[in-house]
Amino acid sequence: MSDFWTFLEKARLPDHCLADGYEQTGPQLRGLLKKNIAVRHELLEQRLPPKFQRREISYGASQGARTATPAPWCLIVHDAAYPAAPRALTAALSAQLAGVPLIWSVALQDDHAPATPPAPVLAAWELAGVENVAGAGREVFWEQLHEFASVPACAERSGPGRVLILGAPDWGSEMRAIFNDERTALLRQEGLPPRILLTGGEAEAYYTTICALHPDADLHVPGQGRGLASNAAYAAVFSSDSASSGNFRAPLRLDYKHCGCWFWPELDADFFLNHELSLFSTL
Repeated sequence: MSDFWTFLEKARLPDHCLADGYEQTGPQLRGLLKKNIAVRHELLEQRLPPKFQRREISYGASQGARTATPAPWCLIVHDAAYPAAPRALTAALSAQLAGVPLIWSVALQDDHAPATPPAPVLAAWELAGVENVAGAGREVFWEQLHEFASVPACAERSGPGRVLILGAPDWGSEMRAIFNDERTALLRQEGLPPRILLTGGEAEAYYTTICALHPDADLHVPGQGRGLASNAAYAAVFSSDSASSGNFRAPLRLDYKHCGCWFWPELDADFFLNHELSLFSTL
């Protein structure tokens, strides 16, 4: 086992931390997060092959083959204070549904600060079955990560790993500098907290719930004194039905029954697959 994985094992959060987070989150929010999981499985009910997929095509004098294999590992890295359970959950589910065999969530902190993420995020990991959850100081984590990224074991035979950065932490550029070679890992960063618009007659009723699910988000409710950004680029629009959100553009549109759900429209299972291509002449 790589020294890096051994380091994460030593930084693993005790089981009781996740159990406490689960209990503290409460049944209402847990139920909404469970729906998030159920919806993802409904939309991607056909799991990709967990080890290998091959497609062949023959045309004229050429014959090609394309193979797809899940990335060997995925790191989901975030500040220890990162609060948004639905967004954390969708990152993990995307990797899980692609068949990535090793997934670690890592909460980073100042070396002398508490390591435990907020309870809803811990509940999200517990509900999704993310068993590898660690908390580490940033300085020691960077040391281990630099060493890991420089050794051949980082990019195994099945190709590069994956790194997801939740939020827009000030250390994001340092992480990108470490994984600047796509032969080692492919990296995606969530970015700044989302601007979310709540529309329709149910907006007021669900405002507090969505605040609890996305404590860092910039929420807008038209006509209720909380402001409506003119021509704003919303990350998500919640509405009572599809018609009531038609005037607003956003990559994610949800009704209030799915208020615990979240998607990164550009982060699907394909991102977590490594590909090989062969092309030969048949003449």
